[in-house]
Amino acid sequence: MVSTNDYLDITQNEANGITLTTNSDDPKCSCQPAPKKPYYKSPPPIEAILQGPEKDQVRQLSQAGIDLDITFLPVEQLVILREIIPGPNPYEKSCKTYIQLNRENSTFVNIQGLRDNSIRLTVRIDKAGKYLKPQQKYLCYWPDLGESKLYNDLVLCDWPQMTLSLQIPEPRAKEWKTVALILRTFGRISNSTWDWFVALEDPPTVAGLDWEAIEMEIRREEAEDCDTSVDEGHGSGSGSAMSSFELV
Repeated sequence: MVSTNDYLDITQNEANGITLTTNSDDPKCSCQPAPKKPYYKSPPPIEAILQGPEKDQVRQLSQAGIDLDITFLPVEQLVILREIIPGPNPYEKSCKTYIQLNRENSTFVNIQGLRDNSIRLTVRIDKAGKYLKPQQKYLCYWPDLGESKLYNDLVLCDWPQMTLSLQIPEPRAKEWKTVALILRTFGRISNSTWDWFVALEDPPTVAGLDWEAIEMEIRREEAEDCDTSVDEGHGSGSGSAMSSFELV
């Protein structure tokens, strides 16, 4: 028979009398403390750079310690950029800033896959930052709330032309699924091409992707097929890999 003392230490406490503490080496014993949860490491932040028509017109919108996130809504054809400025307590947020990108205020330029498998999205913001529908939500008050570069450097920017470059690191992306999500949100591909992207099995990495070059090649092949159809009275069909893509 195992005595209670094999599992518990009885110690004297001046204030509370007797205190029982665990003393079992059996990992299956219910007296063992709960295992610690693995430490959650947040993914690398999104990098955002704003450029104007002049070479010296460059602004870094991302900041150390401030979370910048992006959401793509393909049904609404809407992109939401969100900036969260923390307060002195890391578990409390002091301010959230949102802006919206859509077909009325921005134009898709390109998607590129970088060597580290991160995805770079480039858009041109029209009308010098107007109609971005900015929203700011203050969740609590602190004497020093910090600077919102998303609002001060982008929404209030008076450059006649602006190009926004967003680099999404690999841990925040799902490779070709994210590429398809971005393209569908900006209306660059059809539903059938979206399905083709999502159903890819063992796809290659996104490194080296240049969507602008792919679109140019597709347009060229479509023009050649059209010319051949007119000359021969029927479509020839190029049969290349580009034929899997259907642009909008």
